[in-house]
Amino acid sequence: MPTTRRYRPRMTVLDLTTKRFERMEKAQRETNERLHHVEDTLERVVTVLEVHSRHFERMEDAMIGISERVDRLVTAIARGRTQDLARLDDHDRRIRVLERRGGTRRTKKT
Repeated sequence: MPTTRRYRPRMTVLDLTTKRFERMEKAQRETNERLHHVEDTLERVVTVLEVHSRHFERMEDAMIGISERVDRLVTAIARGRTQDLARLDDHDRRIRVLERRGGTRRTKKT
């Protein structure tokens, strides 16, 4: 009896390779979907940060304006106090002169 070899197709190997590729494609699709969600989230974060950045720039401008006004106020107060001290010194000098004279006022001689 002749021995005939039966040809056995390699379907099992091809099926395993196909299944492996299908699993890899599925994993790749899931990864792509996750990446898409990450991109969406990052876009929202960028938008929020841009809004905050503009807000902080406006706040900085406002603070600079306030700082300039405070500087002007401090300068005016310092100037006023300096003038007050000069007037106070003048009054103090006049009082000392009056006290030395005994409270009498000088009269103009004509």
